[in-house]
Amino acid sequence: MDLQAYQSLFFVGIAGTGMSAIAQYLCGCGKTVSGSDRLFASGSKSTLQQQFEDMGITCAVQDGSGIDESIDLVVVSTAIEESNVEYQKALQLGIPIAKRSAVLAAISDQTKTIAVGGTSGKSTTTAMIFHILNHAGLQPSLITGAGLTELQEQGLPGNAYKGQGEWLVIEADESDGSIVGYHPEISVVLNVERDHKEADELLDLFSTFKENTNGVFIVNADNELAASLSLLKDYDFSAKGAKVGVKGSSFKQSGFGISFKINGSSCKIPVLGEHNMENALAAFAVCKQVGVKKEDIIKLGSNENPWGPSPKVKEAIEKELANINRYPESDLEELKKEFARYSNVKPEQIIVGGDGADELIDTLAKTFIEPGDEFIVPLPSYMYY
Repeated sequence: MDLQAYQSLFFVGIAGTGMSAIAQYLCGCGKTVSGSDRLFASGSKSTLQQQFEDMGITCAVQDGSGIDESIDLVVVSTAIEESNVEYQKALQLGIPIAKRSAVLAAISDQTKTIAVGGTSGKSTTTAMIFHILNHAGLQPSLITGAGLTELQEQGLPGNAYKGQGEWLVIEADESDGSIVGYHPEISVVLNVERDHKEADELLDLFSTFKENTNGVFIVNADNELAASLSLLKDYDFSAKGAKVGVKGSSFKQSGFGISFKINGSSCKIPVLGEHNMENALAAFAVCKQVGVKKEDIIKLGSNENPWGPSPKVKEAIEKELANINRYPESDLEELKKEFARYSNVKPEQIIVGGDGADELIDTLAKTFIEPGDEFIVPLPSYMYY
């Protein structure tokens, strides 16, 4: 697909994470972008709709009224069936229809791309790479699956950005098989675990991903299946002593941050968990291949950066951790309201307990938690940014 042939694009279900990111990116490229979503039928504008309109993206109710002869291409996700009223209207008007994954693949083919793959950690690592490259002055673009705080603070949804530099950082999804459509300059596979698909099928997908990579292919040497795809050990990363180009060691966790060493140099980032050291190692490995100096990667990665909890969220969590014992079992509704005050959900959307919950908590406590351990239950969101 040659996107140069299309100037006016309409996205069916534009408020979806994957669709909205591509729409924003293409709008930033100078395309005329519009779209519909059931979210826009509520009668009051959502924050996302207002953000779209501020960018110049026209929003329509999902009834076909937004599609006319001026549209060059209608973009749909796999969730949109042929019976959809807007799908049918595009057919009636003879307007070409393309899948979201095909449009992203076309964008990748026309731009120097860094593609982040793996069954977990993609959004976090994509954000880390974008953050480092952006603050290194390379002005990268971004298409990902979760919002970054530093972009949201600019009034943007946060899951896409059109920079002026040559690099585009994308999250490459294996769950729908679209990962095989990309031809990036740099690819990274964080892990390969049974998720959405069986291991053999995943290996086939990631093998094709490797074959389609035009330059550097980076893998996690500590993950058995990912390591089997290694192209060159010097590209790879490890937190467990493997003989590779990027090595992590001396992991420590304190409060809301972790510290460790990357190739002997100290690094500290405001996120939790050893898995995030692996994500940081992957980001380091990518930025190293782009040409960012080691000391700059460490410095930029150690800043108060956008992949840790925002100050508002951090303050709220600390407050709840301090006050959690004051809530008796009979006062769960008050606890729900307390959480709802700083989250974007209603009290009735917060679930406490439920079928099997007691058994789950009891098993967790007996199996994993030792005296003196801190047990942190994060907010019910995909990830912090």
